[in-house]
Parts: sequence; C-alpha cells; structure tokens
Amino acid sequence: MQFTTPVYIPQSAFGLGYRDRLLLMGSCFAVEIGQRMAAGGLDALINPFGILYNPLSIAIALRRLMHPKPYVAADLFYHNEQFHSFDHHGGFSRHDLPEALAFVNSKLSEGAERLSLASYIVVSWGNTALFRCADDDRVAGNCHKLPARHFRRERLGVEDIVSCWRALVKDLKEMKPDARLILTVSPVRYLGDGARQNSLSKSAMLIAAEELEREFGEHISYFPAYELMIDELRDYRFYAPDMLHPSSQAVDYIWERFRQTFFAAPDHQLFAAWEEIQKALRHVPTRPDSAEYRQFVEKTLEKVEEISRKFPYFDTSSARQQLQSNINR
Repeated sequence: MQFTTPVYIPQSAFGLGYRDRLLLMGSCFAVEIGQRMAAGGLDALINPFGILYNPLSIAIALRRLMHPKPYVAADLFYHNEQFHSFDHHGGFSRHDLPEALAFVNSKLSEGAERLSLASYIVVSWGNTALFRCADDDRVAGNCHKLPARHFRRERLGVEDIVSCWRALVKDLKEMKPDARLILTVSPVRYLGDGARQNSLSKSAMLIAAEELEREFGEHISYFPAYELMIDELRDYRFYAPDMLHPSSQAVDYIWERFRQTFFAAPDHQLFAAWEEIQKALRHVPTRPDSAEYRQFVEKTLEKVEEISRKFPYFDTSSARQQLQSNINR
C-alpha cells in the first residue's frame, strides 16, 4: 500500500561524482543541497554572491563570474551604517567600505576560478519577483531594506527567463563546452504576495526550465525538487516551523533522490562509506583515554585507509589527521 504519489525521475546520463568540481548558485535551497554535498566529501562551492532568488539575478551573477570585473566603490551604496551591493546577499554587507570591497572581490575571484574548473553548475531558482532600482534600472538581487520608493517591482514571465538563460547557456557552452547545468525550482514556498502568486511564480519557472531543457538537453538536466516536495512530501510534518521551508528531514530525502539521479554507482558506495566515517568523527567519547575508544579510532582509521585504496582520487587526509591526533593524545 502506498501513501504518497511517487515522482518518477529518470536516471541522468550526467554521472556527477567525486572527481568533479561543483558550483552551486541561487536560492537557500542551493545552500541546503550544497552543504550536504560538502559534508559528503564532494568539492562544492556554494553561492559566491550569497543567496539569490530570481532567475535574472542568478544569471547576472553567473555572467559576472564569466567576466570577473572587480567591484569598485561606485558599485556599493551606504544604508543603515553598512555598505551594500545590489548584486549580493546581505551577508556580504560590511560597516567598512574597503572591507566590503575586499570581501565581495575575494568571493568573485573564488567563484570565477571555480566556474572555470567546474564540471557541473547546480542552479536553484526561487521566485520570479524582480526589483529594479528606480534611478538607473539596475536589477537588485537584494533590496537591503531600502524603502520601496527606490524600486520598481516586476514579475518575470516565462519568455523573460527563457530569453535571458538561452543567451547565458549559449555563452557558457562556448566558454565551457563540457560543463553541465542542473536546474531546479526551489521547494520553498514564497507567500509574501500570497499563495496564488507563489503558484504562478513556480509555474513560470517550471515552464521556462522545460523549454531550456528541451533546447539544450545535452547540457541541461532538470531535477524536480519542487515536485518531490508537493507530491511525495505532501504533508506539513515535512515543513519547518515557519510552514514555508522544507524540514531538515525533507531536504535529506530530496538530497537522497538527487544522489540517486545523478551519481554513478561507485560514488554511491563512496558516499555511504564516507558518511559512516563522518559519524565516527563526530562521536564524542565518554572516556577518550580508554582502550575501548582507542580500538574504535583504530578501526575507523582502517576504514579510512580502505577508502583511500578503493578510491585513490578521494582526499581522506583531514579525516586521517583527526583520527591520528585522537590516538596520540
């Protein structure tokens, strides 16, 4: 007996794995998935511009990484005792201008380098609400709590998204012919404008993603995170207390489906083995000086060495050092 409506996800031909370098961009869901990738030992860089929600702002950020022109003082503005960038999340704002510029430019350099090396770019679109600066028509990825009079509010349509991303994907293909793009629509509900607008927003992004996948199928794969949330996890027990964000359990489930979709078989084995090592590393002994704990650490170290033998391309040095220090103390 089934108590849910399963979402069928075909096995991807992309074959993402531990040999790859990844770049994640977009909504807070990109952060959730990226953190699980990093915890599982994958080489993932997450949001070098901070959290961004609308597809146009995410595209602007990716283009800046393709052509990493450094930010200068004129690109930032001062409000509420901090210097901000409209291209960045509020976590990039600083009280000191040189510090703010140094931080955004260091992340720009880091992101540009990662893009040049990335095998996969994972993008999470959040919603279609768009804010343009009233004085110069710039797109504001974040409004930084400026009064509403400073912006003109728009809502992106399907063609707005498709035309912007079609041009971006073509340029990415020219720059990085072997790179692959994984698109997803965030399962987070954005109810600031009401439930109807949330549905319209998700619908526009879903249709846009389908058109782009149809046009660039060999370079783009769509992953149905939103559909998993509203169909397989259709219950408020899978939401966080705000009733908008997926719970940690729900994100774990969506992440598991992501792995099943994109990982090759050997990398499933490596992920399971490394997850066991991570649990052992997090273990806090009641008696760290006991023979029993020393035996536990030595057995874990043997498992790490076995992973190194089976998967020589996977870096286990940090785990080995931590375990060795636990033995020697």
